[in-house]
Amino acid sequence: MAEFAGAVTAVEVSPEIVPADLPSNVDVVISDGVSVPVAPGSADLVYSNQLMEHLHPDDAIDQLRGIVAALRPGGRYICITPNRLTGPHDISAAFDDRPRGFHLREYSYRELRSMFADAGFRGTHVVERAQGRSFGRLADLVAGIDAERARGFRRWGDRAMTLPLAPYLLGERLVERLPRNGRDLRVVRRMLDTIRVVAER
Repeated sequence: MAEFAGAVTAVEVSPEIVPADLPSNVDVVISDGVSVPVAPGSADLVYSNQLMEHLHPDDAIDQLRGIVAALRPGGRYICITPNRLTGPHDISAAFDDRPRGFHLREYSYRELRSMFADAGFRGTHVVERAQGRSFGRLADLVAGIDAERARGFRRWGDRAMTLPLAPYLLGERLVERLPRNGRDLRVVRRMLDTIRVVAER
């Protein structure tokens, strides 16, 4: 994140795991794993990747409230976490249908939307990029017609965009009716495997 922001505060749980060679615009604060020890209203953006599933369910809402407090009005929280409906995504996938390893709880889009609203966020959207095999084929087709347009098309595909949550909620409802082995279909995994959402304060 340091490459894209003027100042970054990294929240960690132990000084022993903080790299020594951090960029000069990164400060580290140590947390108990739940609290967000930064000044209220001081953050434009909060980002977590593969964190929510490691929090005890009782602590997750407290951390979300701490994130809301840390954000300025209009600030955003980007959360990336595995989807419960295609999991479990930890070692317990080898022997159970529920996470029982280092993932204490995995969530669905519907569950996260509800938790985010309870914590005080105003709205939740999905963050996606146009990518994958079909996008690559389309880009190749455009390149056969106009190389310059194809370059612009590929650059557009590399940009993140926000999408409404509704199609993903509908997708989850459909997937919940599938047998367990039906959830391994490529189209299901592509749409639902990893949750990428942005919530606004």
